[in-house]
Amino acid sequence: MSLPSDLLLALQEKLEHLPPELQRAARWVAAHPAEVGLWSMRRQAQALGVAPATMLRLARAVGFSSYEDFRLPFQQALAGQGKPGLRDRAAALQAAAGEPAAPGHDVLTEYQVQAVGSVCALNPPSAFDAAVQTLLEARQVGFLGTRSAFGIAFQMRYAYQLVRRNSVLIDGLGGAPAEQADNLGASDALIVISQAPYPTATVQLA
Repeated sequence: MSLPSDLLLALQEKLEHLPPELQRAARWVAAHPAEVGLWSMRRQAQALGVAPATMLRLARAVGFSSYEDFRLPFQQALAGQGKPGLRDRAAALQAAAGEPAAPGHDVLTEYQVQAVGSVCALNPPSAFDAAVQTLLEARQVGFLGTRSAFGIAFQMRYAYQLVRRNSVLIDGLGGAPAEQADNLGASDALIVISQAPYPTATVQLA
């Protein structure tokens, strides 16, 4: 599902002025719109690793008097606001079988596009420029991802090394990830891939 555009704009405008904990909550909301619409405030806070009051403070910071009011646009988006649901769209495609028609939406691709869009919306261009400059100036660049994030770190490092040959994957082979991380110094950079609740091993290595 897509994040309501007016709410996404409000989050983007307020993000830089929010305390770090509320910034983290705002980014989680942008990345998990379906959970915001379906889960209770307490369950969302638990997944994010913050107190429920943090979610309420975020809602008020964006201009809502209660968290239920904040959730309402997400719930409306889930309901489709009168638009055909997946079942209706599938039935329409089946009814039109054999007739020339535009291909149906790839739901997974749509989610991925929305995820990328939320990243760009919640981070100013200057943040991307600063990250790129850091990588360009780094002697070597480490890529770290534990558990389910390891595959993403592997793929990012693979793509990076096609452009530059100064990368290292912190994979912990032989059970020594700390030693690999210790090889990075002040002139190096470290890219960490993770999501809340953050694995203890990732936090300690970072």
